[in-house]
Amino acid sequence: MATGIQAFLKANMAVESERGTKPSPFTGAKLCLGTMTWNPAPKFFVPEEDHGKFSKNTRRIKTDESTPLQWEGPLTYEQSIFLLNMAVKGAVAGVEADEGYIWTYAPNYTSVNTPDTLSLEVGDDIEQYDVPFVFCKDLELSFAMNDVWKFRAGLLGRPMVHLADGFTAILPSTVEEVLGSKTRLWIDSSWANIGTTEIASTLISGNVRLNTGFVEAKYGSADLYFTTITEKKRSLELNLTCAFNSSVAAQLANFVGGTRKFFQIKSTGSIITSNTNRSLAIQLSGCIDSWDKLGERDGEDVVALKVTSEYDQTGTKEMAVVVANNVAAL
Repeated sequence: MATGIQAFLKANMAVESERGTKPSPFTGAKLCLGTMTWNPAPKFFVPEEDHGKFSKNTRRIKTDESTPLQWEGPLTYEQSIFLLNMAVKGAVAGVEADEGYIWTYAPNYTSVNTPDTLSLEVGDDIEQYDVPFVFCKDLELSFAMNDVWKFRAGLLGRPMVHLADGFTAILPSTVEEVLGSKTRLWIDSSWANIGTTEIASTLISGNVRLNTGFVEAKYGSADLYFTTITEKKRSLELNLTCAFNSSVAAQLANFVGGTRKFFQIKSTGSIITSNTNRSLAIQLSGCIDSWDKLGERDGEDVVALKVTSEYDQTGTKEMAVVVANNVAAL
């Protein structure tokens, strides 16, 4: 295991009501399950100056004070919503359904998407820091049979400051990991019918890569860190490894013909109530834009497919993520 402040042994998080300001008290804070690491990347201007000696001048002027972070680990139904509120769309609330809650993430297409930001308490037993105004720039989810889903999130925050009052004491949350073996695939012909036609006995593994479109913006001020977050084009990429059977072979015509289809992968967990299970569903419209050559796994033919999200005029969206859990609020 890595040592030192770059490999944080502790990390707490809370959603900011005012960007860049740590909630006080640290209301609604949760433990960050998984691993949080800091990748120091300070930016300096180093002038080329002749100072009469055959040695390098060491004068440096700092030009940026942002804090790049990486958060990764097993994906749970409970903490996935923190990631999605940062990565897809902020201010999403769970809708109560049979004592569970449904969290639906579908980006706006006629107005700006404003992600939630987090305040973090990070560190170890020697050094402890606050990191405010943390947002998500990219998110990757992956799954395989006989394993849990994994996530990796590229985060950016404002400068670290020493934590003056020590870590907030937080008990671990009750969580449930999303299982790869319970993940299934559907392919349909419209948003209205998505999740209708299951491609059974097919899905082996896959990953989902989201370029969130959220980037830092700097305006003239008294500070060296970024001022706010702006939005550019996002993209959702779905990569699947499937058994090459008749159902998958039928998709070859859609690939060759450039036919838009509507994809859903969904993993279902334990029962919340008699009518609601924990679940995570990722949906997108798009064409299969790569079809890899046939491979082999334990004597079985397999093929790798890639789909990139495309906006569908009829359904008025390109992607959505739906989570069912028992979390009432962030």
